Amino acid sequence: MSNIPSRGERDLRVLVLAPRGRDAQVLGEVLQRAGVRTESCTNVEDLEQQVRAGAGAAVLTTEALSVARIQILVQVLDRQPPWSALPFLLLTNSGASTRTSLRQLALLEQLKTIILLERPLRTATLVNAVQGALRLRRRQYEIRDHLAERQHREMQLQRVNDDLQQFAYVASHDLREPLRTMMSYLQLLARHYHGQLDETAAEYIGYAVDGARRMQTLIADLLTYAQVETQGIEWTETDSEAVLEGVLRDLQLAVAESGAVVTHDPLPIVSAVPGQLKQVFENLFSNALKFRGPEPPRIHLSAQRQGMDWLFSVRDHGIGLDLKQRARIFQMFQRLHTSKEYPGTGIGLALCKKIVERHGGRIWVESAPGQGATFFFTLPAAP
Repeated sequence: MSNIPSRGERDLRVLVLAPRGRDAQVLGEVLQRAGVRTESCTNVEDLEQQVRAGAGAAVLTTEALSVARIQILVQVLDRQPPWSALPFLLLTNSGASTRTSLRQLALLEQLKTIILLERPLRTATLVNAVQGALRLRRRQYEIRDHLAERQHREMQLQRVNDDLQQFAYVASHDLREPLRTMMSYLQLLARHYHGQLDETAAEYIGYAVDGARRMQTLIADLLTYAQVETQGIEWTETDSEAVLEGVLRDLQLAVAESGAVVTHDPLPIVSAVPGQLKQVFENLFSNALKFRGPEPPRIHLSAQRQGMDWLFSVRDHGIGLDLKQRARIFQMFQRLHTSKEYPGTGIGLALCKKIVERHGGRIWVESAPGQGATFFFTLPAAP
């Protein structure tokens, strides 16, 4: 943000560059009577310094601009920030154009904003043109301020996000050891006093052990979610079919127990982080196996090329969901069912969303209650 000039009236000065003192004087007097603040420049180099300090517009005459000086001016203006296009009003001579003037105009066309005014010039025309240029410049400053404010908000948001990521990582990492200790002692207690405690005490210990297990799963999922941002991204050409094969090996017991039928189309090479793509596949397939209907699950993965991206879809024939809830399911800890109905932490789909968006893609779902669900997501194609 250091290259953004400060706000203020100084930014709306009109710079006047005319080699003949009389021209500069007349232009200045006319504009000042119209309430425009002006400042005379002696040459292009002086104009360059004033532009750096900030200006609203510049009024020049063709006599002030040799071809060499125009080239200097163009180079200066090329270094303006993206929001800036300083308006120039060039006073030209009427009559036939010379070879030099044609070359001047060709170079001046490189300026982002230039208005040609032919002499002799009415005072009202000059004033109206300058005021129009200043309105344009004010709009540019509004854009500048908006960009600066947005950049400031983004930096604040990034700092907050970084702090939250670090907190999630540290908290989940540091909680694992005491939780592991608690689990161990609960299990020792259950074994040591097996048969000696009444049914209520044994039930309470069971609840505690189950709660500790669920907390371990939650912490592990939270740590995985936090590491999506803290881990460096290494984009590689990733064979999504090979990634799927690894996921199905990991899920083969769950697939066999449910009697699921898993099919897929030929899958592409994408630009992705292989380990994170694996996490997306694992979560979507695990959900399809978990939220199944009375019939054995049927899951199909397909991919279609769409411009520079690949559109993946994971379709199942499970219990489905109400589309009113489709935004909610991608949020952290948002569950549509109790943990007794369907175990889980409510982080899986939030993790998928975070990974897909970090790859520059998007993820969404199409579904209806009792009619299964299809999860769509996009990933960039390999170069």
